[in-house]
Amino acid sequence: MVESFNEKVLSQIKQQTWKSMCAYTHTGGLHVQRWNTEDGIEANYSREEVLEVLKFAEIIASLAVIGVARLASDDELAVQTLEAFKKRVEE
Repeated sequence: MVESFNEKVLSQIKQQTWKSMCAYTHTGGLHVQRWNTEDGIEANYSREEVLEVLKFAEIIASLAVIGVARLASDDELAVQTLEAFKKRVEE
């Protein structure tokens, strides 16, 4: 199982997404812009931004399912989840 971590998937995900994910949740120019609307202070996310966050959540959820399946020695579930995720990415 330890060899699974050699690919550093989580490290790569963090490197590629950390800055943009922080822009959704922490203070800063983008965060303020997303909540400042003509009608006051309310959520103001574009469709693309929502889809970006959902894609990120899907990646993390898929990795979690694969990890739990491996811990449960359910290689079939791990492979099925990985294949479903790969199909989803191709869409």
